[in-house]
Amino acid sequence: MSDKKPPEAIGRGGRGAALLAALQNKPRRPGQSSPPSEQSSASSTDQPKVLGRGAILQTLLSQGRGRGLLQQSDPLPQIGRGRGRGLMDILSEARTKLATPSCASPEATTNVSPCESPVSSEEPSVSPTSELKKLSITKQTEMSGVTTSLEVNYVHLKTFEGKGIYEYHVGFVPSVDSKNMKFRLMNDPVVKEVTGNVKMFDGSKMYLPIRLSSPLNIKLELPTDKSTVTVTIRLVKTCVPSDCLHLYNLLFRKVMHILRLTQVGRNFYNSKGGIPIPQHKLEVWPGYITAVQEYEGGVMLNCDASFRVLRTVTAREMMNETSMKNRGNVRDEIIRAIVGCVVLTRYNNKTYKVDDVAWDMNPTSTFTTSDGSEISFVDYYKKSYDIQIQDLNQPLLINKAKKKDLKRV
Repeated sequence: MSDKKPPEAIGRGGRGAALLAALQNKPRRPGQSSPPSEQSSASSTDQPKVLGRGAILQTLLSQGRGRGLLQQSDPLPQIGRGRGRGLMDILSEARTKLATPSCASPEATTNVSPCESPVSSEEPSVSPTSELKKLSITKQTEMSGVTTSLEVNYVHLKTFEGKGIYEYHVGFVPSVDSKNMKFRLMNDPVVKEVTGNVKMFDGSKMYLPIRLSSPLNIKLELPTDKSTVTVTIRLVKTCVPSDCLHLYNLLFRKVMHILRLTQVGRNFYNSKGGIPIPQHKLEVWPGYITAVQEYEGGVMLNCDASFRVLRTVTAREMMNETSMKNRGNVRDEIIRAIVGCVVLTRYNNKTYKVDDVAWDMNPTSTFTTSDGSEISFVDYYKKSYDIQIQDLNQPLLINKAKKKDLKRV
């Protein structure tokens, strides 16, 4: 019985022939170009003819030009014909880069060349802040259309160039929360001897026409409990008239206080001239909006009318009224009636949104201040705002501070 040869692949020798050849060969390990048994014989035989992109890369390797390009990469596979033509542009760019010295080295070295340093040790000859300057506002004029004169609620403010003013930062140690208390401390005769009578103060910034030795530390007594408070005055910068927009707004804010208007938020209202609406337990306060900004025509003051609608009942009165009407679950009814409302605190004329009611707390509860000490709400309001709380059993209202308010603190 004679041995029979395996049948040859029928046809042109396509995928069937390739699969048969793969089965007859031994499996190779990753990284080997041929099986271990054939590595010795493969080295003695001639290299197969490479076409396409492989031929171009092989030519570069024989000339010694592609050595730096291929040291970091894996061995190139044998590529047939096709897109080798499009690779010529990429290889030409690689030749240009290899012809010039590069800062990157394919091998890790301990020596650091000047071109490898990410930060220069030399300081620039010109300070970056000296190159910054304020951009001027250009006047835009349309070439087409019809020019029309309009009357607007903007008043032009005339400023004098060549004059300036000094801006200072004022700090209090320990911190003082009440703005009225800060004004009382800054109006102390000891402070006036240093700053003079001409000044503009908003609670943290102070503007003076004179230059003081900075920083200054002045020790004062708090009027409420006679505790010691240190006032620190530090020079910030010198302002030119075009940069004093904050000062101009402070000036008009002071004018509103002289007119005995009440500040609520950023606007001012006439609390004594309110219009009552008794059938709805509401009151309307007339007021004004003032804002100083720089426009194309220069620094201008914008004036406008504003009205504030307020309820004449307090939050405590609303809670007592709700508890009298409902005999069931009183707490749920109070939360439903008061949560989401906006309350106005008369001691600082600020508005807060009620987010929750703290039933387990009252004015005798304590909290931690910014300096780490414990103090009750009764003592805090007496010390900061000179307010004596009468009802010590009432619950407290909770307001969740916003992110922008936390950044200010």
